[in-house]
Amino acid sequence: FIGMRKKDIFKIYTLKLFFLGLIGSLLGITIGSAFSPVIQTMVSKNLGIDIKLQFELTTFFVTMAVGVASTIVLAPALIIPYLRLDQKALFDHDTTLSRNIYDYLLYIPIILFYWVMAIYLSESIKVGSAFIAVFLVIVGIFFPLGSFILDRLGKLRLNLNLSSSM
Repeated sequence: FIGMRKKDIFKIYTLKLFFLGLIGSLLGITIGSAFSPVIQTMVSKNLGIDIKLQFELTTFFVTMAVGVASTIVLAPALIIPYLRLDQKALFDHDTTLSRNIYDYLLYIPIILFYWVMAIYLSESIKVGSAFIAVFLVIVGIFFPLGSFILDRLGKLRLNLNLSSSM
């Protein structure tokens, strides 16, 4: 990507994310369709509830829309902070992104997208909003905690000398 315009780099990464979303959605549909009879049997045997699982065309389109659109809506939040870096810094493994409030505001479209999808799928504003609120609380707790743990683990240096064991 050295020498390319930032606009072209953004297009390439967005296209890659589009295809990842497409492939991920198709893979999810395939796995979900394959395991539906197993889940139906398990629920009916263990819980005594006879459920009818059927695959409709709208299910396919909603799954594809969520999978592809969510990656496209998430793309700016993932790509734009890296476009501000000097390209020479890409070769430096110690380079970290400086996060400002603008970078966090890039996540608002994805939150709104999932909020609308949660309301649509649950057919209730209360249920969809409650789901997104719980999701944001969980993300707000576990992402910083995981980042902190990974940061601490990354600072551990094991002094293993190969020549001393030979």
